[in-house]
Amino acid sequence: MGYTPKKPNKDFVKATFGLRKDQFTEFMRDALKDDGLWKEDKNGNYWLNIDILESREGTLYAKINKFNPEPQIEVEDNKDIPF
Repeated sequence: MGYTPKKPNKDFVKATFGLRKDQFTEFMRDALKDDGLWKEDKNGNYWLNIDILESREGTLYAKINKFNPEPQIEVEDNKDIPF
């Protein structure tokens, strides 16, 4: 299923897109089963992030953002270790 945002007719709206009910329903049924699409926030809520991008030709398109940064490992500052 593709998403095609449209350029709005108001300057303060950056992009808008519609979702066809039957396609979106099917997509969401599959997406709910794919843990790789969902990002958990610090409150335990899960989000599906969609980026609005612009092609080289200037056409807007939407893409699910699957980026998941690696957790940062905190290292304690241990001043007792000689170097």
